[in-house]
Amino acid sequence: MIPIPPVHIFSAFIIATFSILLVIWLHSELKHRPSYDWSVVRERLFHCDNCHISFLACNEKGNSARCPGCGEHCFIGKKRRI
Repeated sequence: MIPIPPVHIFSAFIIATFSILLVIWLHSELKHRPSYDWSVVRERLFHCDNCHISFLACNEKGNSARCPGCGEHCFIGKKRRI
């Protein structure tokens, strides 16, 4: 039989305990992440006049966003239909 010192058993126990705690913590963090509702509403629908694409953006900063296509600064379209 292979002799295992008590120090190695204790180290394996500590590593297993921290691994289990890490998995539980990650699961709880991912479970309680805020979900963003990406529904098409006028406040989130932007239209780029430069490359002519429409895109949804998070509207926390006001009525402007950067276009994902060309990087131009875009504003909420006033007469666009959904």
